[in-house]
Amino acid sequence: MPKLSEYYTYENERFAPLRNAAREVTGALGAQNKWLDTMQEWLFIERGMKHTSDIVHGIAHRALAYLDEFSDVLHQRHLATEYPGTAELDERFTDPSEIFEAAIEAIDRTGRSLKEFRDRANETDLAPLAVATEAIMDRVSREQTVVLALWQMWDQGMSASSFDNWALHFKEGGVG
Repeated sequence: MPKLSEYYTYENERFAPLRNAAREVTGALGAQNKWLDTMQEWLFIERGMKHTSDIVHGIAHRALAYLDEFSDVLHQRHLATEYPGTAELDERFTDPSEIFEAAIEAIDRTGRSLKEFRDRANETDLAPLAVATEAIMDRVSREQTVVLALWQMWDQGMSASSFDNWALHFKEGGVG
């Protein structure tokens, strides 16, 4: 009879398919946090868009909460959370629409990685882990909806100060 630490490990063929998928999730969430934090800095420092920056900053920090929640999913089967390195965002932005596009790409990467993990969990007959992952997927998708709303309003062509005032009311409405 194996010990717990010998059975609930990525070395066990039952859980092995989850390792790379889990690393993709933690890597994507780490990148989402770091990259959106970098983006919010540009919005605030370079464009003076404090309220828009606050919304992006909130999304960045919620990525860490999702990372903690995903770790809890892994811990349901006594599997360790692994944290791969995160590349630096070295893009230089000239316009908020570029920020919104890059934010969507980062959030979309997170969504795809969560879907992949969910699929691996289902394939290995770990439906509870798949269901818990879907709950995170839903919240990440809602973050993408917020950025899409920002991008759509920015495309209306208003000045940065008018847009940022709109973002303040958007945020006060409980979004972002």
